[in-house]
Amino acid sequence: QRSLVAYRTQRAPIKTLLDTFEHAKTFGSLIQIPTALGDQLAAIATGLQQALNDGDLYARQAAKDVLPLVWQALLLATKFDAVVANPPYMGSKGMPSAIKDFAQKKFPLAKSDLYSIFIERAFAWCKPSALNAMVTMQNWMFISSYESFRQALLSAREFYQITQVGYNSFPEINSKVVQVCAFVFGAMPVDGHIGVYVNLNDAPQSSDKDAVFLNRTESMVHKRTREQFKKIPGGAVVMWASDVSLSIFESTPRLAEYVHTREGLTTGSNDRFLRYWHEISLAELSIPTVKVPSAHRWIPYVKGGAYRRWSGNLEYVVDWENDGEAMKSFADTETGRIRSHNYNGAFAFRSGVTWSSITSGDFSVRHVPEGFMFDTKGPMGFMKFGTSTYSVAAFLNSEVAGHFMKMLAPTLDFKIGHILNLPYRADAAESQAECAKTCVDISSEDWRSSEGYWEFERLAFIPSNPTGSLLHVSWSAWAARADQSVSRLRELE
Repeated sequence: QRSLVAYRTQRAPIKTLLDTFEHAKTFGSLIQIPTALGDQLAAIATGLQQALNDGDLYARQAAKDVLPLVWQALLLATKFDAVVANPPYMGSKGMPSAIKDFAQKKFPLAKSDLYSIFIERAFAWCKPSALNAMVTMQNWMFISSYESFRQALLSAREFYQITQVGYNSFPEINSKVVQVCAFVFGAMPVDGHIGVYVNLNDAPQSSDKDAVFLNRTESMVHKRTREQFKKIPGGAVVMWASDVSLSIFESTPRLAEYVHTREGLTTGSNDRFLRYWHEISLAELSIPTVKVPSAHRWIPYVKGGAYRRWSGNLEYVVDWENDGEAMKSFADTETGRIRSHNYNGAFAFRSGVTWSSITSGDFSVRHVPEGFMFDTKGPMGFMKFGTSTYSVAAFLNSEVAGHFMKMLAPTLDFKIGHILNLPYRADAAESQAECAKTCVDISSEDWRSSEGYWEFERLAFIPSNPTGSLLHVSWSAWAARADQSVSRLRELE
């Protein structure tokens, strides 16, 4: 650097340049050129070129080493009319520590994935009137970890066009994992602009999306302003949402005003602390027939499960001997950190509703009586004062709630925030409370009559006093009762 001073290249900007490109092979085009350095690059390049032509041996070598960095910096600092890219994908869990730390420091809103970081980085290359066009993963549009990033886009950028390709984006690879969207954003917002949105997910999952796009129907194309997405909790970009649905989100109270939700227990080792109820002695099981758990070792445990409405999926028990002493002291052998957390606290053993947090089917909730603990895969909702459990269950198992859940959680990963953000009319739901109670009773009776229930004694079609009874008569009577219950449940739903 000293040999270059005579050529109007000061030490400070050269040092800044070298520091900026210290990890260039790791960060590549994510490197951002400081404004002060960018303003001096042209002068530095002129000085280095002069040193390369007229300098002594040391000056020429120094200029030869530094000049390529100047050219790279000039390119990275250039502003363009359009930026087009298909950026790489890498979730934060898979990032090397250097990239993860860099992302957290330089791109805090976009740090969840490399592709979202490149979306933000591309705007730094844009002139004020420029366009940013990319093909990326689609999950930034709706999942909760991108909420701040999404809100920033809705506030500071313009949405000109988005095509949600979804399933079968790349037929040659796993089309259920790599689901993409293609978009054109403006660097500056344009008030009142109506964007065009194409939803190719309306087509069957295995469809040729190129053909679907070229032959798209009017029902696949939606036009709206980016401001309208702000009406949806979390700013989810749900392009197919109707004006009526958006209005309901805007004008109706949230379920959070009526319900507390809690994520469940993480045991640290399910193999060690969980069992199916039939794997233990019933003498050690606390049957949930009282308001507080007994001194038994095993406590009934709610843990998600298959799609089922109203009641059931009560299969697991958790080792809670001495108030969970073994679990609360279960530590990682390497770090010494306690592996379990979220012990349910004051919400343990309370009645409420639960749902499976991850499912391949529709959203559904089940009533949970008192005496249960609950898992992180089976979070629970508890009623605030004056709210009926059955009215909330009626709403959450309705087609209305299912419609809004598809907007809030299109990935079928049902977080407690999704449930709390549902629009809820207490008066309408309360009118259905008795219907919901009947549905719970029918579903509970069905569960108790199965071998999956810990107090199961006999199959329902076998009478308690079989003397003199014919099996086919008992079966016919039971089948008639079962058909009647199923018909009644369908009628009420």
